[in-house]
Amino acid sequence: MEFLFGEVFADATAFRGTRDERAWIREQTSFLIGWFIDAVTRRRVGLAIEHHRRAEIAVLKELALLYIIDSPALTTDSVAGLTEEMAFELHHRLTGISRGSILDAAALASR
Repeated sequence: MEFLFGEVFADATAFRGTRDERAWIREQTSFLIGWFIDAVTRRRVGLAIEHHRRAEIAVLKELALLYIIDSPALTTDSVAGLTEEMAFELHHRLTGISRGSILDAAALASR
């Protein structure tokens, strides 16, 4: 946990959706995906994941659930701020109709 919160997210600030913040999130996300993939080893039967990495994943999942997925205020603010065009674009990205990051569509809605 020290690595995640002491190093990876040490520079984290309140997210406002700026280009630099979106780039920082993409860098951290890319790094963490590689970090967690490296923790997996293939065995004769199945996969093994390092115990401390499994714990880090569990913490990040809970934080995402608490602050993003289950946040009525965040959801309401995001949806209320969408224009019709933005809503269609976000829907298309979430469903795979349109290519690109949902962060781009979400950042437009947060402005």
